[in-house]
Amino acid sequence: MGRNAGLAIAWAIFAVAMLALIAMPASSYDWMTQMDPMVAPGSIEEGDNRWPMIALVALIAALGAQLAVLKLAVSRPMRATAVALMIVAAVVWAVRFVA
Repeated sequence: MGRNAGLAIAWAIFAVAMLALIAMPASSYDWMTQMDPMVAPGSIEEGDNRWPMIALVALIAALGAQLAVLKLAVSRPMRATAVALMIVAAVVWAVRFVA
């Protein structure tokens, strides 16, 4: 596999992982507050919320893809972009799933 094919695959993995992070609900019951405004956000007790763990896997995939870009990159701007996108992925994950 050539360098360009490896970069294309890494960028595709990063794009899919970021779409997953953005599209994933932070809670299994977020939709209930949209359907019924009387339900207070956070009032439903969640015993087994799997979304933060799945989001962590998506974050690891995004970071791994950017590490591959760092390894395959030939220019300094491409490396800087990879580092910046790693930071963006971590911030998106933290804002959506940690807080």
